[in-house]
Amino acid sequence: MPDLSLPILVHHPTDTDEYWRLASAAMPGVDLRPCHTADQIEALLPDVEIVFGWRIPPRCFAKATRLRWLQGMGAGVEDLLANPKLRPAATITRIVGIFGPWIAEYTIAHVLAWRQDMARSWANQAAHRWDKYLIGKTQGLRLGVAGLGSVGSAVAALGHAVGMRVTGFDLDSRTVPGGGRSYCGGRDSEALHQFLADIDVLSINLPLTQETAGLFGRRQLATLPRGSFVVNTARGKIIDEAALADLLTAGHLGGAALDVFTAEPLALDSRLWDLPGVSITSHISGPSTPAEVVPIFVDNYRRYVAGRPLVGVVDRQRGF
Repeated sequence: MPDLSLPILVHHPTDTDEYWRLASAAMPGVDLRPCHTADQIEALLPDVEIVFGWRIPPRCFAKATRLRWLQGMGAGVEDLLANPKLRPAATITRIVGIFGPWIAEYTIAHVLAWRQDMARSWANQAAHRWDKYLIGKTQGLRLGVAGLGSVGSAVAALGHAVGMRVTGFDLDSRTVPGGGRSYCGGRDSEALHQFLADIDVLSINLPLTQETAGLFGRRQLATLPRGSFVVNTARGKIIDEAALADLLTAGHLGGAALDVFTAEPLALDSRLWDLPGVSITSHISGPSTPAEVVPIFVDNYRRYVAGRPLVGVVDRQRGF
């Protein structure tokens, strides 16, 4: 049985007080403790069984001997699963269901900008240059969505709504919103090859796991038809960045929108910064906002107290 007399630790690298304020307002009488520093976290962790947090320094979990449930504030949990100090018996839950609309809009916005050649328009405006040119249409393009969870499904649905022909790929058998074809397979599978060979835009929406790390290597990216566009809003390690840069430089790929990278921030000397047709953003496509995240924690807390199943429970073996 949960010990409801114990405090709940709340931590976020920059917004601890806002998460604490919103959660406290929704959970009157619950002892929520905001912790801003590693020292504060380590001092409190031995006395908590619930943590509501994000990017807690890994070493701190050595003190969490009573931890039973950790509610993350984002979708990715690879850092937690890789931490040997995190109690194996602790349940981890991640945030699901809120990032799809954000990432779908980011993805389709960048596809539209690519087809409209907005970079050329902006360069012309900056140079006060009148330059008439033929823009492209997004309608009828083949959108390939890799990862058909809540985020990928939202990308597929919005792509379908703007007239794109949507195809899906996943490690599990899933359906594509709008009724498009869906491929199921693993690394180097014929299904993955067929999926990549028949699309104009690749949208990567898979979680980072042992199965997906490096999934899109040089051979896979080269399978994409010449002139294809790549959008990565998932994790940088899912794609071979050097191969991506080579194929963009060679003109095999027509462009990319990249929001995540193997190492963040992206190194100042990375070739990706200056490649034509590449848009670089700073891991902003699927923000965790307190107003959206806190209600999920509050709902899960009520489930926890009532002994009901939590939402977003992480399968440690699969990595998501």
